[in-house]
Amino acid sequence: MNNNIPTLSCAIIDDEPTARYGIASYINRTPCINCVGEFHDIPSFEAYLKTNKAPDIVFMDICMPEISGLDFISNCTIDSAIIRGCLIMNVNIREPI
Repeated sequence: MNNNIPTLSCAIIDDEPTARYGIASYINRTPCINCVGEFHDIPSFEAYLKTNKAPDIVFMDICMPEISGLDFISNCTIDSAIIRGCLIMNVNIREPI
């Protein structure tokens, strides 16, 4: 492993527990990414941002109950929310994995 590769922080935001689990499982096998939290909705992530540094990357669902991932990114006004990258997902989990 190359020690010169920086470790990036990330957060997972998805209202589907199965989707969060799948993404977290992949991230946990990726040495250069550290998951700082899993959140079931945007308000819980916003609460986290009020007292913590924003992660480098956010894996976020598009369709969530209170606010969509796209609306959050376009309207984010939290001062510490300087996110380097955001992956917006739309996962259909109707098929068994």
